[in-house]
Amino acid sequence: MSRYKSSPPLSGIGSTISDLIPLFHTMSISANSTVTLVSPGRIEVAPGVFISSTAPITFFTTDHPYTVSANVPLGSGFVKGWNKLPDELKLQILSSVVSFPTSPMNFKSVELTKLEPFIFMTPEIRALSTELFYGKTTILSTLGVRKLPPLFAQPYVRKLELTMCLCDLGLRNNNTAFAFLRRVSKGETNFQRLQHIRIIFSWAAWWEEDALFVWEVRFWDRLCRDVLQDINLPCSGIVDFRYHPQVLMGPGLIMKVGDKVKAKMEKIVRDRFHFNVQKD
Repeated sequence: MSRYKSSPPLSGIGSTISDLIPLFHTMSISANSTVTLVSPGRIEVAPGVFISSTAPITFFTTDHPYTVSANVPLGSGFVKGWNKLPDELKLQILSSVVSFPTSPMNFKSVELTKLEPFIFMTPEIRALSTELFYGKTTILSTLGVRKLPPLFAQPYVRKLELTMCLCDLGLRNNNTAFAFLRRVSKGETNFQRLQHIRIIFSWAAWWEEDALFVWEVRFWDRLCRDVLQDINLPCSGIVDFRYHPQVLMGPGLIMKVGDKVKAKMEKIVRDRFHFNVQKD
């Protein structure tokens, strides 16, 4: 927790010049301390919360450390200096301020929490930070291809995690995850720089013995007959399976039948996917 107040000007009572700490970057204030800061611009005291004062501002922290950040408008001097830097150095500078999630994220979370501060700067900083961010971030799509990143972001994506339902196997339209993977294999998407894809198949079944067995046989027949042509992807990848708990935890015959068909189904699906296949 932190409290803050504007200090009086430096005439008479108040902080002396030696007490003041100029704030030009992000700073952590230790717990149970008092610090007086002066900043040429606004100070961010919480996400999206700014304070500004021509006088020094004193912060009082309690039992937890507190982080504040300078929010100084960029002037012409920054622009002149920035434009003289090579792209490699610009990327190195941005890599120290652009944060990356440690686990896969959907695009909406990425856009709102990680990338937004940079995409509203200059067009060049937007492009460089986007390039840098997507080079290290795995984008998660949990509800099929309708939740993929928008077109402007797709060329930057290097790693993609796609969860797809095996029920889509019987759907003959261009909106299924299977149709999307075929387009990737043919180079017909904007994911030209995709380096790795993790494909997770979601599968559930019925509780009743007869219904479960019939459903699996029909699924198996449809899988072999209609859909699974070879899919050759130019990037590295892995195929995983995620089962509904009732398949793995069902009693008696349900468990036995489920395991038997599950093993066959996994093999035929994995055999249809080929990674690191380059076109002639």
